[in-house]
Amino acid sequence: MSHPLQVYLAGGFYSGWQDRVKQAAPQHIYHDPRYHGLNIEAEYTAWDIARIRESDVVFAYLDNTNPGGHNMAFELGLADGLGIPYVLVQDNKQFDRYVGMLRQRASWYFTDFRKALEWWGRPGTWVDQFFQETPCPTME
Repeated sequence: MSHPLQVYLAGGFYSGWQDRVKQAAPQHIYHDPRYHGLNIEAEYTAWDIARIRESDVVFAYLDNTNPGGHNMAFELGLADGLGIPYVLVQDNKQFDRYVGMLRQRASWYFTDFRKALEWWGRPGTWVDQFFQETPCPTME
């Protein structure tokens, strides 16, 4: 890999999952919306959109602390429309019927956060595939 990837972190704010993603692959540059400090919708929406546009990949986690994933769905739709690949981790089955399109469009999909972290932190696997533009299979 010639440079660290710019990674946007999409998902709930309260469980601290973002810190675990950063720890698994600290070589990347992370855009973490928990720390933008913005409270006005127009401002944080603009910040999110700008950071997604700057990103090479989006890492999204639909966990129990995310109240439905509506904003995350917007972020992933934007990334997909811009041609930015995304990782989707969905280990909460209660959302199954609502996220089918997100699963279908995901570049990488996991149903186990722990397994996603192991994969994310493993050098020379997904990063090589990313730069070679080789699709990665869905991983359960």
